Amino acid sequence: LSNGDAPVADRVKSLEKDPELASVFEDIKKNGMEAAMKYYQDEELMLKISQKMGGLPSDLQPELMLKISQKMGGLPSELQPAAKNGDLKAVQDFLNKKKPLDSQDHKGITALGYAIGGDLRAA
Repeated sequence: LSNGDAPVADRVKSLEKDPELASVFEDIKKNGMEAAMKYYQDEELMLKISQKMGGLPSDLQPELMLKISQKMGGLPSELQPAAKNGDLKAVQDFLNKKKPLDSQDHKGITALGYAIGGDLRAA
């Protein structure tokens, strides 16, 4: 908003008038950052606001999913390609790091999915 993006500013202003969200914005205006942080933690509300704002541009989705997966402890840049290529040593190295195995890459595919597709087997 501070960058002067008028379309974004207009969408945010329309959210203030949305019957479903008006009380949220009123609370934030009244109680400041403490109220904002309370709502920020509400995933369902944040998804609702995102949808009403038009959602995430499709060209940014793969990059965002990769960053989210990496922040959650998964390293798809290591594990998924290793599983896909049947690189058992790289998979074992990753397992030794005790990182979560259920992280998804930007396509939503887990390492297990790649391992099945790549026919990864212990030698």
